[in-house]
Amino acid sequence: RSAATTTSLSSMKDVPLPLDSGRALAISYIESAIGLSTHRPLAPPNDPFDSLDADREFEERVADMHDELSYLLLEGIIAERGDDDDPIEEEDDSKSSGGGTAHTELGMLYQMKLRRFLSWPNAKIRSERLLGSLPSSFLREQSLLLG
Repeated sequence: RSAATTTSLSSMKDVPLPLDSGRALAISYIESAIGLSTHRPLAPPNDPFDSLDADREFEERVADMHDELSYLLLEGIIAERGDDDDPIEEEDDSKSSGGGTAHTELGMLYQMKLRRFLSWPNAKIRSERLLGSLPSSFLREQSLLLG
């Protein structure tokens, strides 16, 4: 493995996603649209919009976009790690499981973005759906979904 693939997820916080695929473009667009990449603040206390009736159709569309972002990020992780079921490692090569599996820097970036999204307070992910799609080795992602 190259030194780039052993980079920790935390040090990749501000690394932009290369826009060289449709998946990457869609992820960047949705992150911007929902406010994740722009660090949109939570609604302030006593927000006048809180007194309005909830729009179920709008809430469903928001959840659809959040689910789509989750699945795109998961797809990116899986595509970058191959067919093995080993999680992308955050540690150095000596602690890596899976022998010679190639986990790329791009795969680690997708995983960092997924974890950041799952822990975002404004996330409206349908947890039960995503939990059924996560590989069994994605323990941290499962714990983030379960809260």
